[in-house]
Amino acid sequence: MCKEAALHYDKMLRNPYHMPPLVEKRHWCRWCCKERRARLMFCVRDGPINYYFCDTEHAEYWLEYRHKVPTYELCRMLPQQRMVELQGRSMEEEISRLLNDEVTAGCNSTPGLRDIHSR
Repeated sequence: MCKEAALHYDKMLRNPYHMPPLVEKRHWCRWCCKERRARLMFCVRDGPINYYFCDTEHAEYWLEYRHKVPTYELCRMLPQQRMVELQGRSMEEEISRLLNDEVTAGCNSTPGLRDIHSR
């Protein structure tokens, strides 16, 4: 090995930025909390942030529900926090429960008031 090649090789070993990554990056799906390799996931770029999803369907759900008042806190949680919060339920089940709670909270169950508005 010539002297220049040996110096270049030694420089590569000392500088970690010249070394190829030994482990592939893994990310959590923002919707279902499953972890996969980053290159197999669907990426949504929102400003300087990349959000990773299993597929386009999960990305569409998350983009739809992340700004709604009853569901935005759930969508912003980290995957570990969300798994504790969901307690084995799916995101779809929890979101439908939250949205139904909002609809029923907006309805007044007093029959007299409904009768006044129906006249």
